[in-house]
Amino acid sequence: MYYVYLLESLSRKSTYIGSTDNLRRRLREHNLGTEFSTKRYIPWRLVAYEAYQSEEDARGREQKLKHHGNAIREFKRRAKNSFKNGAGFTLVEILVVVGLIGFIAALGFMVSIGAFQRYAFASERDLVVSLLQKARSQAMNNVEQLPHGVRAEDGEYVLFADGGSEITFPKNTSVDVSPSDFEVEFDQLSGEVSGDLEINLSRDANSVAIDISTNGRIDWHYE
Repeated sequence: MYYVYLLESLSRKSTYIGSTDNLRRRLREHNLGTEFSTKRYIPWRLVAYEAYQSEEDARGREQKLKHHGNAIREFKRRAKNSFKNGAGFTLVEILVVVGLIGFIAALGFMVSIGAFQRYAFASERDLVVSLLQKARSQAMNNVEQLPHGVRAEDGEYVLFADGGSEITFPKNTSVDVSPSDFEVEFDQLSGEVSGDLEINLSRDANSVAIDISTNGRIDWHYE
């Protein structure tokens, strides 16, 4: 199953929409501060979610909620009784927050900065590879009867159908991407590309090359 979820910050008046295939893991990642876009607002609590059999449906619903004001207002209205609504924290929630802060502080001593950087780097590599694989799969299955691809823009990756739908994913700005404005488009049905391409990701001592051959094969290796 794939889920579209709505989070509420317990420290500031803020909400967040996302999608995942594992709600428990994703909420834990948000509360550990591993997500750049949400770490300033921890801790988070789950307010509501929707479940879908299709990842594509979940991603599409997430983008609609993020970019269409009426859709997110309706979603929040349906979950209005699940928000804290400024009522303050319960004693249990305060204890949970204090415990979470203590856990994060302890984690800082137990886990080296280098290990965390390697985790963040590996996550970025996996994101790029999975987006490329998704685009090739959609092209070969002739989804929307269009070629599909991935391109890099300022601060985000875009999974697109040529002349059709687009879904954006945030970049980890601490990871260098070269070419910084790469674009890969896979042909319909064959999944081939117009020429070989190498995408390089690097951060400190970590470096990986992602190779896309003309037949559409996607491989990666450390440099």
